[in-house]
Amino acid sequence: MTNKDKKFFIPVSGQWVEVSEEIYYEYYRPIWRTHEYAQRHGQCRCRKSDIWKCDGVCQGCEFYTAGNQISFDGAVDEEEGDDLMLENAIADEASPLEEIITDMELLDALYEELEHLEPERRQICELLMQYSEREAAEMMGIPRSTFKRKWSRVQKYLKARLKKYYE
Repeated sequence: MTNKDKKFFIPVSGQWVEVSEEIYYEYYRPIWRTHEYAQRHGQCRCRKSDIWKCDGVCQGCEFYTAGNQISFDGAVDEEEGDDLMLENAIADEASPLEEIITDMELLDALYEELEHLEPERRQICELLMQYSEREAAEMMGIPRSTFKRKWSRVQKYLKARLKKYYE
């Protein structure tokens, strides 16, 4: 039997409709790719005899499993039989609330001090927010060494004004 003698069908609205070989392969190729991926990653437990039922929507399939994915709040079985929660096994690198509040206060105070700086000092700070020292010095039309000296003075001034946050 040659391919010309074969009949190809795809499901349309719950009915099997005869289509050309080209349409058949265009319809099923993405489904087969999805199925193959799910099989490789342990997400599909579909039997070969049921492959014709596959529509490529794994989440709703009766043969779908989580596979090699681990849920952050799901339990992971340990050897002793105890369940380990993944969220408890990962170190929390978030800053304590006090540090976050202190940083916010420091930032607010810094912006307040920037508002009261002399125009040239303020320009130095604003330029350094976006550019390198070299670029900022060029934009101000001064040598880099002069720019660095002025920037050092601005830093000392701001540190003195914001001293309570560094103690």
